[in-house]
Amino acid sequence: MKNSLLVACSLLTLPLLSDDAAFSFWGDVAFFRRAEGNNRRLIIDEGGGKLNPCGSCNYHSCETKKLVRDFHYEPGFETGIRYMTRHSIFEARYLWIRQWESSCHKSDIGLLYFSEDHPDLTVDFSGADEAQAIYQSQFQNGEINYYWFISPRHENYFSAGWLFGIRYENIVEHINVEFQNGSDKSPYRVHVSNHLPVIQTGGELGWNPTTYLSWDLTLKIGLGFDWYRQHTYLGDRNNTVTLLNYDASGFSTPFVAEAALALTYQPWRFINIHAAYSMIYFNGVALAPDQIHKSLKHQIARAIGSPIYHGWTAGVTFSF
Repeated sequence: MKNSLLVACSLLTLPLLSDDAAFSFWGDVAFFRRAEGNNRRLIIDEGGGKLNPCGSCNYHSCETKKLVRDFHYEPGFETGIRYMTRHSIFEARYLWIRQWESSCHKSDIGLLYFSEDHPDLTVDFSGADEAQAIYQSQFQNGEINYYWFISPRHENYFSAGWLFGIRYENIVEHINVEFQNGSDKSPYRVHVSNHLPVIQTGGELGWNPTTYLSWDLTLKIGLGFDWYRQHTYLGDRNNTVTLLNYDASGFSTPFVAEAALALTYQPWRFINIHAAYSMIYFNGVALAPDQIHKSLKHQIARAIGSPIYHGWTAGVTFSF
């Protein structure tokens, strides 16, 4: 019996001990930017209006489109580990990016409004003297993937394979709009969180022009299961009166897609230097601007956002 167990264990460990198998881990620096999203007007400045060709007035506004455009490339990191054979890869990876933040400030005595359709929505948000909007967004991504290659990866001039995996994304956003009317100041705050597991599939194409250099294009598509929740607060009369204070949640199944192009230089068998450009797209998640309603009714949470996260990673992989 002991001999049988010894033989079985030896057979199971043969792939791990063979020359074709290896473990590797990597650490990258990352610089990513958050883009896209539905546009919402947060502060309307009636003192800066201009007549359009139709004779109506277009007011200068503080809009979420401008705030997103002001999101810069923020630093972060990506780390992961792989188990590789000539025809397969099993990997786990994690990406974290520092919070994006941008703001907009307006000052025009008695001419600032929150809503054009309902200008008297509140006392402090109607004919205000100063106003400020701050938009913050956070993003994290973790995933586990299995790759199977038709031809050995990085051995032939071209290689191709398919993948199947799961991933988890966390999207958290905050918007804080604050109006000041005279000496009174009141806020409109929205907080949104998305917990988003995804089932994904895809493929990878490799081009190996030399022994040391390789290009890899990876495409992934998936279906997410998003549980999202938001909290809204609106105060008035120097924030002594609460007009809105509620939570809302929901569930959606967004489409998720990612494309990544990587360049790898392998000077030695146990180490490589690499850089990659990646873009991750979501269709149907809950973003903070989409939860803003310019009425005093309790509203449901809405998952209608389509953000894009894109940027660069670069680092070193160690194999053993």
